[in-house]
Amino acid sequence: MEISTKYKSLIQTLDEQWNKIHEAKIKQLDTLNNTYNERLEEARKEYQRFTDSLYQEFETLSQQLHPLKAEKLSELNAMDYQIKLCRKEIFFEEEQQELKARIQNYANFHTERKNRIAQAQLTIKELTMTWEEEQQKQLKEKDLTLQKLQQEMLQLRPRIDELQAFLNNSKDTLQGWLKENKKGWEENIGKLCDESILWQRGLFPQITIEGGNSFYGISINLDSIHRPIKSIDDYIVEKENGEKRLEEITAAMQRQQTEREELQEQLKRKYQPQIKEQKAIISQIEYELEQLERQYQQDMLDLEEWKKKANEERNAKINRLENEQRKRVAELDGINSKLKNLNKEKTEKLDSLKLEWNKQQQALAAEKKTQAEIIGKEEKEEQRRISSIKAEYEADMQKELHSQGADTERLQDIANQLAQLDKELSFIKENATLVIEYQKDKRDLIDRIPGWQREHDEQKRLLQ
Repeated sequence: MEISTKYKSLIQTLDEQWNKIHEAKIKQLDTLNNTYNERLEEARKEYQRFTDSLYQEFETLSQQLHPLKAEKLSELNAMDYQIKLCRKEIFFEEEQQELKARIQNYANFHTERKNRIAQAQLTIKELTMTWEEEQQKQLKEKDLTLQKLQQEMLQLRPRIDELQAFLNNSKDTLQGWLKENKKGWEENIGKLCDESILWQRGLFPQITIEGGNSFYGISINLDSIHRPIKSIDDYIVEKENGEKRLEEITAAMQRQQTEREELQEQLKRKYQPQIKEQKAIISQIEYELEQLERQYQQDMLDLEEWKKKANEERNAKINRLENEQRKRVAELDGINSKLKNLNKEKTEKLDSLKLEWNKQQQALAAEKKTQAEIIGKEEKEEQRRISSIKAEYEADMQKELHSQGADTERLQDIANQLAQLDKELSFIKENATLVIEYQKDKRDLIDRIPGWQREHDEQKRLLQ
């Protein structure tokens, strides 16, 4: 018993020494765990700050881009409205309206002047008709007188010519012979002989012996016959009277013609100035119409030129607006692209932060593991040293007990059972720190995962 007590005392001393060493190592592990957890918490807080800052950065970018996008959309709508207005806008409107007003007035002026020409032509026609009517009326009597005189002349001239012919041939006629050889023939043969026979030539008249009023041996009382016979002298008188009448007719016709011409000239002086006045008005209006037509053509050309300038100005303005519009569209596309890539960029940065965070966790865990392994190694070395010493004590005790006849095998079994129990206790002690560390990690990390996930989802929703 004394041997056993001695060695048990030694072994108990060793156990107490081991317990102190083990407790010291546990404290070291606790200190290591606490330091690790503090560093891990600090790193987690820094990771959370970076994450929050990143969320805030992208939230700020989103808040900046959405108003900018709305601004660009508003600018594009305004430009689209300006382009529509520009397509309807009338450039150089004042110049075009002035020309259009003049062109419109040309139509009125043209119509008014055409009407004035028509009125002047109608006046000329009326004056001409009045002139002709008055002339016809006043010349009618003179024309009738001239016509009668001409008719009388037409009837008288052949008679004079006939008389002249008779007179020229009277010497060779029966009447010419009677006039020269038979005075008073009118009272005898003249009453019985036809006038045509008296004027006939080639009868070769002769004076007979009987004489008197005999006619082919027959005596006839010619006193009861009343037949006027024209003698050559009568024809001469008739011819002279006819010629005189022709002279009178000619003088009368000349007088009528002169009066007619004077009347025509008088009417001409009366109506021709009025007609000339109207013709002058027509000429003046036609000149004005010609000038008006030239000005009209020039104004039409000027209007087309202004329209061309207006189209060029409109197209230039539309091109400027469309260029600005394209710039705004490009800027809007850039903003949309940024918004589209914002989540992707945020996710990439978050993944990068998470990767860094995981690396940092792994580095801290590896450092902790290395430190824990060092502490465990030191503890195991101490445990092996103490176990070695305890084995030496037990061997020495076994030797001494065996030398005194003790049941060393039974003692060895008890020692083995104690050693097994000691190993189990050691395992429990060794893993007690891990259980404590797990419980702390569970409280600090695992239990907070749902809250982090909700915060992550909320930030992600705000960025969309």
